[in-house]
Amino acid sequence: ILVPTQLLSAKDQEDLVVKHKQHITLNDGRRLEYLEQGASNGVPVLLLHNMPYGMELPKAAIQTAARMNLRFIAPYRPGYGGTDMPTGLRTSALLDQTAKDHKELLDRLKISRVTLVGQTIGMTYALRFASLFPEYVESMLGVSYVPMWRTEWIRTGENVMNHIMITGG
Repeated sequence: ILVPTQLLSAKDQEDLVVKHKQHITLNDGRRLEYLEQGASNGVPVLLLHNMPYGMELPKAAIQTAARMNLRFIAPYRPGYGGTDMPTGLRTSALLDQTAKDHKELLDRLKISRVTLVGQTIGMTYALRFASLFPEYVESMLGVSYVPMWRTEWIRTGENVMNHIMITGG
């Protein structure tokens, strides 16, 4: 998705969805903001991310998601973007409430099963969602990255990748 090599045909681009600042008002009156990207009727992917400003994919990634028939739904974390922070909640209670908020979002969108993707700290939210609402989770994926700002880490990463490619494991 993040390194696409093909572009969509004009016909496929008609189904391309980029919705910014979509929101719902939760049952308790708080606001939950989210992005939808990819195919509007594609396989739903709940993307719980690390970025406080939202998980806006590059245009080429959105096109690839649409081509692959994926519908990314990325809610903003509590207190970021247009998502209100629940008052008085910390750590475990905050994770529980956020999972309930995500379930409410999916219910409003009439989505009963998702592929759940947690990106770095978003994996904490994804694990809590999966533990509270396993019936909503088709599959789950954690995404992280190697910090490549030091030369020795880059070399180590290259050596590991070369070993995997040569040995197959």
